[in-house]
Amino acid sequence: MDVATLCSAVFSPDPYGIDPLRAARALAAEFESASAKKVLLLDRENRERLPRFTPDQLNRGQIALASPHGWAVLAALSSTANGYLREEVVCRLAHHRGGEEIPFLLLRLNDWVVPIRSRAKTAILERLNIRYGSELLTHLPLLDRLRKWGRSDHSELICRIDSFLTSPSMANARQRALKHPSPGVRRSAFQLALKADQNRLPEMLLMAARDKDAWMRRRTIDLIEKHDVTAHEQALRLLLLDTVLVTRQEAQRLIRQGAIRTSLRDFYTQQLSRPAPELRAALFGLGESGQAEDSVLVFPFLDHQKTAIRRAALYALGWLDLEGSLQRVVELVGDGSARISNDASRLLIRNAHLISACRPQLEDSGDFPRDGHVFRNTQAVLAAGVDYRNRWSESAPS
Repeated sequence: MDVATLCSAVFSPDPYGIDPLRAARALAAEFESASAKKVLLLDRENRERLPRFTPDQLNRGQIALASPHGWAVLAALSSTANGYLREEVVCRLAHHRGGEEIPFLLLRLNDWVVPIRSRAKTAILERLNIRYGSELLTHLPLLDRLRKWGRSDHSELICRIDSFLTSPSMANARQRALKHPSPGVRRSAFQLALKADQNRLPEMLLMAARDKDAWMRRRTIDLIEKHDVTAHEQALRLLLLDTVLVTRQEAQRLIRQGAIRTSLRDFYTQQLSRPAPELRAALFGLGESGQAEDSVLVFPFLDHQKTAIRRAALYALGWLDLEGSLQRVVELVGDGSARISNDASRLLIRNAHLISACRPQLEDSGDFPRDGHVFRNTQAVLAAGVDYRNRWSESAPS
């Protein structure tokens, strides 16, 4: 049930047959775990959909508003197009002290009605204490958006909030925010922590290098390059095993520049005993930094039980010695896994000059269902070989 219907049920339950308290609980479930993006979306969606109550009509829902979930009703109504009602709602939200009200007060900091902005600002300033620190950090993405909003000059307020969030008293809360499930919160907390805890930079870079968010890992590369690379060798080695190509290759670039004396080829060879996903990244890296003779190290992984590892091994062969591994790659065009077959066929098509050497093997690869991936890929590779041969035949001088 949408927010507008639930709000109507709080104040006019009879037409909907929904208990006001149940409606308030449903609104709380909708709002309490909402991300910054979801809060903004709900605010836009509900601006015109919400019932056009007056401030006096709030009294109809006193039972729901006085319940533990009453804040959610106010949170929903804070998006209404009625400025008078919005102002009354913000006043009531400001008196709620559970912390759940913070994202909705942050939104109203950029309200187009000046008194509403003023009341929201006062409420946020009152919450610049350690009791609300964790909630403020949880909603950092909204604070970041506040820097770009333009209905008012928010610079003074932003400075005060930043000063509070980077204070020593907030160190533990910042550490918790760095482990928040939301990537957006972790990103913003990381930026704050960099301002506040420069002496903990090695620890923070290690944490960021292990983060699931690719943005965090890419940002780590920039910071390592900006500071002393040798002081962050452990984080850099973690990033050499990144599964994102650009991050991994940026880490390789720093190594090649000579800041750390290590052989990329030796490093990746040593990592081949690691479990997935490190093994997958090690195969990628070996392909990018190894030599043709390293193909023999890659062959065993073409039979790995995990498709992702087999695909990484195929990628490595494409870099190391495709011509010397041609027979094995052709065999993989007939693989039962569509992903492996697709990768092998694309690799051959990109190197069409090699297809004539394996044409008999492709033509004798057996009978496959004409609607299957093996048949389609085999035909595509053969067609690419014919096209390559014809193109060069036509352009050859007579």
